[in-house]
Amino acid sequence: MHTSEGSPLSAPKPRHPWRRALRVAVSAGLLAFLIFGVDWPEMLAHVSGINPAIAVLVILAWAVQLCVSSWKWQWALRIHGLRFPYVFLTRVVYIGFFLNNFLPTSIGGDAYRIYRTMPTTPPRSRAISAVVLERLVGLSALLLLGLVGALALYSMNALARAYVAFAAVGVAATIGLFVVVKLSSAAWRDSAIMQSRWIAPIKENLQTIGRARGAWTPLIGISLLFQVQAVLILYELFRAVDVDIGLAQAAVITASAGIAAVIPFSINGLGIVEATIAGTAVATGVSYEAGLLVALLMRVLLIPLTLLAGLMYAFEPRDTPSFPHKPEYGNFRSPG
Repeated sequence: MHTSEGSPLSAPKPRHPWRRALRVAVSAGLLAFLIFGVDWPEMLAHVSGINPAIAVLVILAWAVQLCVSSWKWQWALRIHGLRFPYVFLTRVVYIGFFLNNFLPTSIGGDAYRIYRTMPTTPPRSRAISAVVLERLVGLSALLLLGLVGALALYSMNALARAYVAFAAVGVAATIGLFVVVKLSSAAWRDSAIMQSRWIAPIKENLQTIGRARGAWTPLIGISLLFQVQAVLILYELFRAVDVDIGLAQAAVITASAGIAAVIPFSINGLGIVEATIAGTAVATGVSYEAGLLVALLMRVLLIPLTLLAGLMYAFEPRDTPSFPHKPEYGNFRSPG
């Protein structure tokens, strides 16, 4: 494994180890609380009904989803004028997946992806911007699918109505912020703050993203494909424990779990994601035990894929493909 100076694993120790201890405590406390409320006869009934074939299918679906993730990231990089081979990016995505599950933070995988695609010419922040863009577009696609599911359940479910209301407020706030920024852009465009060494690269990356309109369609399309896979995987996991739910319910549960995964108060969302899936399952008409079992099953079934990704990290060649040093706009072709 890579332990040489400059690698992600050689980073200095955190200055506040108590934060990590607090996250461990939060994860352990939440899991203990969730398990305490289980109706064990019903839980064991769901466990006995697990379909191994569907479980294997889910693992394979996750493997395919990681390949789709690298395709999505490839377009985000191309928007920033950075071109890398698909096979290289797929390997980096798998290794990032391993780091996300191995390290006590979800930042590890993204930090590694940035490290492996950092350009040698300014703005070097393009690699950071590409990951942020891919994450934001992906989350937006997931929230959109959740909104579609909430609209389908609107007349019969209070959670769905709350989801639609929050979505409406979020859209209105986003539009309002965009209008304010647009109207005041002339006043602060050439200000000293915008020319500072920290803000100027962000401004340049935003301008790059705005000009690369031809690549937005595939990025959004692949992001939707990725999140549709996530919804279908959760849907199949409920089927694996012999629970029938609708795709609308699966979309709302998946979107809620996606939001919970962003909350940085536990280890890799452990405990928070499980509580969200179980709670949202109950709110959409599924039993608490079924929701919690599916959440725990997700953690268990990710282990084989994580071990495979760990092997890829252990034997990863130290090659970084060449890429153009200047952004390329227009005539975006399908990456591959």
